[in-house]
Parts: sequence; structure tokens; C-alpha cells
Amino acid sequence: MGSAMYKFLRRYLIKIAVPLSKFISKWHRPEAKITSAQYMDAKKVLLSGDILLSEVEWELSNYFIPKTYKHAAIYFNGLVYEAVTHGVRSVTLEEWLFKKDHVAIVRANFDITAPMLFLGKSFLDQNIGEPYDFSFKLEGTQSWYCSKYAYEFLLAMNPSFAAQFTLRETLGELTVKPDDFYLAKDKFTLIAKFN
Repeated sequence: MGSAMYKFLRRYLIKIAVPLSKFISKWHRPEAKITSAQYMDAKKVLLSGDILLSEVEWELSNYFIPKTYKHAAIYFNGLVYEAVTHGVRSVTLEEWLFKKDHVAIVRANFDITAPMLFLGKSFLDQNIGEPYDFSFKLEGTQSWYCSKYAYEFLLAMNPSFAAQFTLRETLGELTVKPDDFYLAKDKFTLIAKFN
């Protein structure tokens, strides 16, 4: 299939999947599997700048995002920053974690300094409220999908990190997927895994 056909197919599937997923989530939402003990364990190991990867078993998007983890977010000073269908937001760790079935915490394999954290936090704050990128394009900074937001956060702290990251083509577009953080064991250290 040609690149134009992949792009058309992606746009068509997204137009169907997003409203259907929102409808199903209102209709049926089973209890998440993350426990209070796992929450306490996560709080002990998390550092600002860590990437949180997750999966919620019942979400429709699971069929369109291959691999283990379907969502990426950033932990920073007790808050979780993420790009979701309603836009870029920050929520408490509790609010984020207790809605998940499977979670992994990964940490970039470069020393994160205080000036880097300042740059990263500035990037996170500047993008709160920005819209979700339903086209899943890596270029551009007017809208975000979850793993693009996490990827750009890391670049804001350490621009040379881009050269170390392998991008993948998905339906004719270069993308970064949540599982890419988990699978890039030479670039990230797995800190913890729950369920």
C-alpha cells in the first residue's frame, strides 16, 4: 500500500475509533488492577523525569496500538503529565495510577541535572491545554499524542537524545510508540513494573 493510502486509512480508523472508545468507556469501565500497595511502591521509586507506560485492558485503542504498553506519560514532582483525547493535562499520581491495569516505570539512561529538569518542566507547563494529535504525526508542536509528548519532553531536557532514539514508520508516518520506551533497553532502565 502507498503512503497516501496508509494516511487515508489511519484518518478513517481514527474517526471511527475515538468516538466509539469514548462511548464504550462511559458504558462499561471495569475496576483497574493497580493496588494501593503498588501505588506506595511506585511513590518510593519515582523520580521527576521518569516515563510512565500503561495499558488499560478494556480500551478500544488497544486494537490499534500494537505491543504491550498503549500509553506514555511523564512523572514530575507528584504529578503525571500526559496527552489524552481531551488534550494535554496534568493529574495527580493517584488519579492516574488507579485507572490503569498494567504500568511500567522507565528512566532515561542519561544523568538528569537540575538545569535539565528546569527545561523539562518548562516544556511540560507550556503545553498544558494543547490539543491531542489524532493524526499521530511526529513533527509539529501544536498538538500532541502521548508518546510524542514524552519523547519531546526528553528532547527538551537533552536535545542530543534524539540521535539515540529509533523512530518507526506507522501507516506512512514516522512515529514514536509507548512500547518504544520499554523496548529500548539501551536507552532506558526499567525501574518497576506492576501487574
